[in-house]
Amino acid sequence: MHLTSIAVFVSSFEQFKHDPYVGHPITKLLQQLDLFQSRLPEVKRRLRKDTALIPPIQPKIVLRAFGGAQIVINGKEVNRSDWKSSIQREIIFYLLHHPEGASKTKLLDLIWGDKKSGANQLANMLYKMRRFLGEDLVEYRAERYYFNRQMDYDYDVERFLLYREQIRQETDPVMKANLYQQMTQLYQGTFLPEGSWLWIVPEQERLWQIYLDAALGLGEYYLDKGEYYTCLEICWQVLKHGAQSENIYRLAMRTAAAMGDRASVDHYYQLCRQTSRKTSGFDPSQETCTLYQQLMR
Repeated sequence: MHLTSIAVFVSSFEQFKHDPYVGHPITKLLQQLDLFQSRLPEVKRRLRKDTALIPPIQPKIVLRAFGGAQIVINGKEVNRSDWKSSIQREIIFYLLHHPEGASKTKLLDLIWGDKKSGANQLANMLYKMRRFLGEDLVEYRAERYYFNRQMDYDYDVERFLLYREQIRQETDPVMKANLYQQMTQLYQGTFLPEGSWLWIVPEQERLWQIYLDAALGLGEYYLDKGEYYTCLEICWQVLKHGAQSENIYRLAMRTAAAMGDRASVDHYYQLCRQTSRKTSGFDPSQETCTLYQQLMR
């Protein structure tokens, strides 16, 4: 039933709530409809996350952090010029990543490193942010600020991490590969590359490692199936993100060897060697060197 139809239904039957014959069942029905409406945003989010077979349900709010911060509300992107300060944007993503919320003192410490001087400025900033983003996007209760997770929203990082949890419970190789695929598609670049808060840096590294594991899992799947070009394409996608992981080079070397292409094995090893020397000043690890020697025999 469409939400507009529900509203019409409710208004039509309000007059019967106190009827001695039908009042009780109608009141109970109206209460169930109220409960359904309150849970609808959560139901929509679960449908989007739990299956790729159902046509996508467009959320009210779309938040993207991979490759750069992006917020879309009711189909309209919030432009950089709309923000009074980049701090407002970082507050949104901080609260998204901290479901326990944040006190005013915590936010002041994160922004200015001072628990006193910025209090009025913070209050004014949050007030303006809630006005142009919507009053219900950020909640304030029990002296803490929270991102309102009861809203109908979609967040790329949240889905990315949910797919990882599903992979841990999945035993079917095809289903795991499908989840790996969705993870690699969601990762469009570094997490909040424009962010300036200290908490963002370790989160960038953590999410990068999770993405790398997903890409390796997907690559191994296609290597086992003999779909070598697809495996190499995955390797190159990771390298485009500036990978410094020898695991990706080793996967590319093994794939080239499976294709009988010794020249490409040498090519990937030399790329790995150049990258390793440039970033650390050393040659690749013994594991990589040994693999190269075995594959070139």
